[in-house]
Amino acid sequence: MLDEADTTEFAEWSPDSSRIVVSISVDSGVWVVPASGRGGRRITPPSQVFWSTWSPDGRQLAYVYNGELWVVNADGTGPRALISGVGAGWKPLWSPDGHRIAFQTQEGWGDGGAKVMIVNSDGSQLRVLSVAGDLVDYFRRT
Repeated sequence: MLDEADTTEFAEWSPDSSRIVVSISVDSGVWVVPASGRGGRRITPPSQVFWSTWSPDGRQLAYVYNGELWVVNADGTGPRALISGVGAGWKPLWSPDGHRIAFQTQEGWGDGGAKVMIVNSDGSQLRVLSVAGDLVDYFRRT
């Protein structure tokens, strides 16, 4: 399956190393593929979906679609938007306990205004962790 795709991007192993999640550009969505590379299943509609990542237990994936943070079961069922309106733009990352997801906003990228945000995995308690410019200043001082 992957050897037939024009472009694959953003591959990530599942926690148990049995599967790989990968984006297939440009409008083919996100696929979960056995580690053998044979077969596979699209878990999102055909669209520009990027930055997918496994939950620590391997049962769900978080991804960015159209500036929104989404979560879907690893078999493609139950897709749901966790947040919208904040311009989620960059790779979401699950906390090790699977209770929270961090991501970076797209707005302000390049001018120091992008934010690192955290949301609970059920979509509640969205909060700003930092503004990217603040992180740059912090690392310059240390």
